[in-house]
Formats: sequence, C-alpha cells, structure tokens
Amino acid sequence: MNVQLPQPTVEEVGRYYDQITDFYHIVWGESIHVGYWPDPAVDLPMAEAQDQYTDVMASYIKLQPGQRLLDVGCGTGQPAIRLAQATGGEVVGITISALQVERANQRAQEQGVSGQVRFELADAMAIPADDESFDAVWALETIFHMPNRGQVLREIVRVLRPGGRLVIAEAFERAPLTDEQRAVIWGGVMANSYITREAYELAVQEAGLVIDKTIDITTQTNNSLPKTIEALNRPDKQEQLRAFYDDDFIAMIQQAWSDLVDEYRRTMGYMMIVAHKPDQ
Repeated sequence: MNVQLPQPTVEEVGRYYDQITDFYHIVWGESIHVGYWPDPAVDLPMAEAQDQYTDVMASYIKLQPGQRLLDVGCGTGQPAIRLAQATGGEVVGITISALQVERANQRAQEQGVSGQVRFELADAMAIPADDESFDAVWALETIFHMPNRGQVLREIVRVLRPGGRLVIAEAFERAPLTDEQRAVIWGGVMANSYITREAYELAVQEAGLVIDKTIDITTQTNNSLPKTIEALNRPDKQEQLRAFYDDDFIAMIQQAWSDLVDEYRRTMGYMMIVAHKPDQ
C-alpha cells in the first residue's frame, strides 16, 4: 500500500504555526516544546517541565555574557528569553511564522529584554546572518519541519564561529518506520522528516561538526504525551480553545494527537545532540 507522506513547504509550515500557535499555548503553556522531568515519577506541571528543559539545554550550550546565540525555530520566544535572562548573552531567534515573530518581540519588550533578545522572520535554510557571527546555536524541535536537513545544518555551520557550540533537541525514529507509521506521526506535527539517531549523527558530522555527546532523554520527556491528552480532555481547556477554533477543528486535533501519541510511544525516541564547530 502506497501512503502519501506529507512534504510541507516552508510557507505551509509557516501558515501551520500561524494557525496552531494558540493551540499549543493553551494546551502546553508559553513554550512550544515538550517538557523535561528529571524524575519521571515526580509530577511537574507542563509549563514547569518546559522550563526545566530550557535549563537543561542552557547547561549544554554554555552561553556566556557578551556571546551571541541563534535560536533556530524560536516559537514565541520564551526559551530564548529565559536563556538570555539567565546568562546575560544576546539571542537572535528566527521563525517562519509571522505571528510568532510578532508575539516573541512583544514578549521580549514586556519582559524588558528587547535590547538583548530579538526575533526575525527568516528561513533557516538561508539564515540572514554573516559567516561566523554566532558563538552558539540551538534548534529545539524544529529541524524536522524543514525540507532539507543537510542544508539547515550547513547554514548553522556557516554562521557558527570556530569552536562554537550547537545543541539540537528532537525526536528520532528508534528504527526506520513504515510509510503508514510516518504518515500518522509526520502529519500530526507538520513534519518533513524524522530519521534514526544514527542517521542524524551522521548528518551532523557530514555538515562539518564534531559531536561531543548524544543523550537519549526519551524517559525524561515522555510525560509530555499523557499531559497533552489530559489537557485536551479538560473542559476548561476546550472552552479556551473555542475562542480560537471551531468544534470540528478541535475534534480533528484531538483525534490526530490521540493517533500520534499511540504511534509515537511504540516507535519514537527523543534525543539531544551536543556538538561543536572545529577550530580552524
């Protein structure tokens, strides 16, 4: 059986996030990414677990005062702002969602960091920045949306200074999936591709980066799945969603996430790749 896999364009992904951002804020909170539970048996609210995740990313990126970080796929800016506040570094975030750029810059202004953090509408396959202009880059659940993973990684290498650090956080296929499995998972999150951990590491190395470590954090992030379903089934969350979406859309999202979560648990993992650009 042939299954048509989604291959969204950059513009389609941008429109998807213009539409779906309010959904994620209602269901997940201010950050549009999974949470991190250091001890999965200890319950944390989703928003607190998301902040924990940002802090774990920050511990590996090691941004220092005066250094610059590029946030590839910045969402509405909460992780970038949290990083800047904690480190004193400068952050530039890019996203292909005009809505997210507007909200992220508004958030930076409201939190008093607009001179330190800014957000731009840009495609990560053609980053609008000079060569070797960033000390660090992170990409939190974003590269899987992009039509050409290798091109994004090469662009990241181009804008990184020698010795600069990269942290990628993303789901991976524990084994190559069938087209049917991919259709369920990819379609639910507007993905262009997921690949195995080994294939991802190879892509990072082929782009010219040295991998320092790869950390499997499937166990620490898996609570995001039941938390999402739980939120979707709460009457107060459904009422909030109705301010932005009609009942048909909400029902569609509930079914898509139910299907996605079931398949994800069987087939997917989650990792963080920590790498650097070699000194020249």
